[in-house]
Amino acid sequence: MIFIKKTKNRKGSILVVSLMILSASLIMALSASLVAVRQKRLVLSTDDSNYAYQRAEIGVERLMVEVLEDKNASVNDIFSSACDGDSKLIEMSDPVVKVEFLGEDGDEFVQIDCDSTTDTAGDIVRLKAVGIYRRTQRAIEAPVVWPTP
Repeated sequence: MIFIKKTKNRKGSILVVSLMILSASLIMALSASLVAVRQKRLVLSTDDSNYAYQRAEIGVERLMVEVLEDKNASVNDIFSSACDGDSKLIEMSDPVVKVEFLGEDGDEFVQIDCDSTTDTAGDIVRLKAVGIYRRTQRAIEAPVVWPTP
């Protein structure tokens, strides 16, 4: 004779199992979306950093051309129109760049004010440009190499 065991009332157990499977699926989906959002932010910040670097590079190139035009011209004569009197820096609006000039004082570099009438372009030994894009800033420092006659 076959005995059939009576089971206790297990109604609703499938509901519990289904909720556990759905919960696990939801956790995995949220984790995957969090990783994707972080990757997107990383890519965007890398793009912003590259744009800021390119702006700094453009600023150095533009100013290098102006500095190398006349070694004996005063810094004020060359850059008076772009000089910000408060910060003593050159501020370019296209692209957004802040540039400072550095001269030598013994073994260290010192800032040359962009409105200086006593310093000449020949006193500038380095240019430092800070490119700005959105909230990202990147800086480049380049030596000024004077052509040999």
